[in-house]
Amino acid sequence: MIKELHLRNVGPAPCFDVAFASRLNLITGDNGLGKSFLLDVAWWALTGNWANYMALPSFSEVEEKFDSKKAVAETSAPLAEITYQFAGKSGLAEGFTSCYDFLAEIWPRPPGQPPVAGLVIYSRADGGFSVWDPARNYWKAASGRGFDQPDRPAAYHFRSTQVWDGVKLGSEVICNGLLRDWFNWQREPEQRRSSRFNLLRRVLQVLSPPELPGGISPGKKLMRVKEYGILDIPTLETPYGLVPVTHASAGMQRIMELAYLLVWAWSEHVAKCKEQRQEPAERLLLLIDEVEAHLHPAWQLAILPSILTLANEMQIRSARLKSKPQSPKGSVEESNLQILACTHSPLVLASIEPFFKEDQDQLLSFEAEWPKVSLELKTWAKQGNVMNWLASDMFDLQGGRSRQANQAISAADAWMRGDDLSGYPPELRTKEGIHAALLNALPVHDEYWPLWIVGREKQDK
Repeated sequence: MIKELHLRNVGPAPCFDVAFASRLNLITGDNGLGKSFLLDVAWWALTGNWANYMALPSFSEVEEKFDSKKAVAETSAPLAEITYQFAGKSGLAEGFTSCYDFLAEIWPRPPGQPPVAGLVIYSRADGGFSVWDPARNYWKAASGRGFDQPDRPAAYHFRSTQVWDGVKLGSEVICNGLLRDWFNWQREPEQRRSSRFNLLRRVLQVLSPPELPGGISPGKKLMRVKEYGILDIPTLETPYGLVPVTHASAGMQRIMELAYLLVWAWSEHVAKCKEQRQEPAERLLLLIDEVEAHLHPAWQLAILPSILTLANEMQIRSARLKSKPQSPKGSVEESNLQILACTHSPLVLASIEPFFKEDQDQLLSFEAEWPKVSLELKTWAKQGNVMNWLASDMFDLQGGRSRQANQAISAADAWMRGDDLSGYPPELRTKEGIHAALLNALPVHDEYWPLWIVGREKQDK
């Protein structure tokens, strides 16, 4: 598991430090402060390659150092560095500091396999996915066989369209894609409980929101659609009939993509481990950017608890494959699962209240006091409902009202206190103007009306 990241002159702040919880890390903050950047760097630390663009030094800081006489005299001093630390196969903390090489334009890393004994899956904000498999993306030195490192991809990267249509590396098929694999898995002659299609069916069921009748359920028949020619397209059973998966809603497609990548990555990892006569991974690491993307509010309340349930089931499956004893409740050690999840949604935070464990989970928030950006560890406190989360310091949106309503209420409060209103727009500097703005912005049942009516009457007296 990744334990710490320390950045110097990289990213949104000159100094940036974060320690991760062992299970669930919820990360929030305004746009542009570094949430996706943090996941990108965490992915690189875990796997040794970049899922998106490589992180670059903060050039303003670098230029300032070069402009100083001290920096010229101390050219050997690191100008930009990334330090990471994680628990490796031995369970002990292992760390490394990479100083950016300006000549080679790379972040050097120690040779050999990253000491992560787990399967790493990154669901990116752009709709794509990245997968790192310790059995398929690394090969130990085998000089006796005439080579030290065969030519195999450092990781598997999927654009959203490639999740559906597949990926090739030269002439080699890396992944068939959701459409062909779903078709092939569904048509396999033996459909044991452990088959890939039944695993896919189970994953879809777990990830489906409770409000959806029957969940996201694969249809028994296949269909053809004009855009895919003679390719038979899998279907979904819905209350209004069979629907080809290509015609499902954006939210359902996003869940299908996640479900497929989990099943594909896990099943291919297990198959490769059998070939190599080694045990499957002990750990699962999920990096998820914008958990709520494309999802209805009711689905936002279900997605992260569902992922926690599913990830735990996958670890139970891993324990069974290894014939390891399980706890009385049928679960494996929770430290075998780690999730880094970024979200803008108060619904996602509200959904996790029954599942949050303070000794294994944490809530982090990007905060900006320009030009300074920091990542703060927040004290976990149940808010009870979504409106309270909106009003909390995580979002600071009192009442969840519109900007116009909040501005009118702020002016009304200032008027009742007798404050100077010159800082407000001209239309909000008088009692009549404020009242008109409140009428325009607030519904008649808004809880602020009694405060304004009573306060206005007191001021009139």
